[in-house]
Amino acid sequence: MTEAIAPSSRGGQGGAPSASTRTGAVASVWWLHPVAVILVVGVPTLLAASWVSAQHYAEAWRTPKWVSSETVLLAGSAMLALVCGACLGRGLVRRRPARAGAWPSISPVTEDVLRRAFPVLLWTAFAAYAVWAATLLHRGITPAWLLESARTGGLYEADVRESLQGIAGVTTLTQVGVAAVAVGAILDTRRSSRRICRGLLLLVLIAAARSFLFSERLALIELLVPWVVVRTGAIVGGHRASRRRRRLVQLAPLLAMPLLLVGFAAFELSRSWSVYEPETRQSYSSFATDRLLGYYATSYNNGQALYDRYRWPEKLPYYSVEFFWSFPVVEAYLPFDEVTGGGSANKTVLARFNNPEFNSPNGFLVPAVDFGPLGAAAFLVAVGAVCGASYESFRRSRPVGLLVYPVIFVGLLELPRQLYWTTGRTFPVLVSLTLVLAAVGAAARREAARATTSMRLAAVARG
Repeated sequence: MTEAIAPSSRGGQGGAPSASTRTGAVASVWWLHPVAVILVVGVPTLLAASWVSAQHYAEAWRTPKWVSSETVLLAGSAMLALVCGACLGRGLVRRRPARAGAWPSISPVTEDVLRRAFPVLLWTAFAAYAVWAATLLHRGITPAWLLESARTGGLYEADVRESLQGIAGVTTLTQVGVAAVAVGAILDTRRSSRRICRGLLLLVLIAAARSFLFSERLALIELLVPWVVVRTGAIVGGHRASRRRRRLVQLAPLLAMPLLLVGFAAFELSRSWSVYEPETRQSYSSFATDRLLGYYATSYNNGQALYDRYRWPEKLPYYSVEFFWSFPVVEAYLPFDEVTGGGSANKTVLARFNNPEFNSPNGFLVPAVDFGPLGAAAFLVAVGAVCGASYESFRRSRPVGLLVYPVIFVGLLELPRQLYWTTGRTFPVLVSLTLVLAAVGAAARREAARATTSMRLAAVARG
């Protein structure tokens, strides 16, 4: 997992560039490896969900405990399938040589396309946010009202949540901002630009407000994480990567854990603490920690409840193709509830058997809900192969890996809660990045054609 070409440097003491500088491959950072992420986020959360008593589930999270030995077997098998797929996918890419130069080593043609694409992506996200804001103002929802509702906890009432919804298919384009971060982080790593930094900072500030006001922490996480992934690659793969820097990067998860707890607690202060404070004797730190554990433990609980009561072949796959069922046209004319002949799995099962307040379905278990155990294994091996191939392409400065793996990394972190990559919020991100990669490929082909023509003309001139 940690084998790799040594990180790029100038020999540490002013000597010649190292092997990774010449080949353009970034040294492995253990916590960026998909196998490490799967095991680090998967195993502890699964064990916690299994070890917590049924009494604690009932008292702290107001739900029966459905987690059993079957849950451990299903989730453990899912992790194994993902790990096998990741190793397979990585092995396929490793046969190709990395680009020469310091990481990220991209061609001038690729960099030019990315610099043209970045403002398009960024302003698309800004325009979508502007439409959303205008829609809220039209409904009489002002910034002052939002802040007051957030202070009193009124934002989390069902009717208020409904009024805060944007325009389907339009405000979804705010997610293009994730693609803008992926592109902008690469460009800023290649050559720092105040314009890029200001654009990204504004986007993050808007997402932070969205996270706080709409209780959507993921909106901020999915912007920060891709930037961290790219910057980490630059730190260990740049010309001036010192041993001290590389050691600090390897220890980054030790800092991430307390930051996760502090950030989560800050958001819960206005979200749930205002509701539960009058009826609990816990300190706020204890309440926040228990609440964080609950989000992960209840996701396994929810996944097991779904598997027990509403799985393949009794229903069509939903979570593995959630982006399809969430299309506005599909929701209007081919809703999943009617096609399946029953209520939505998540809404019906969770409302009847679990606590709808904790509604994450769990990314390790829902493939078994959609396809059964054997189908889930095949599906997850394929997903793992994509993760592994993207990671190795990221290490070797391939455009597809540089752009896609930071987003895939977000999904790896989200696996204990949901199958992030197949959700409606991720679909615009992947489509945007696919279009950028298509533009990169077209530009590279044009450049190759011009070079070939020039060589032929030169040969004719000599002849």
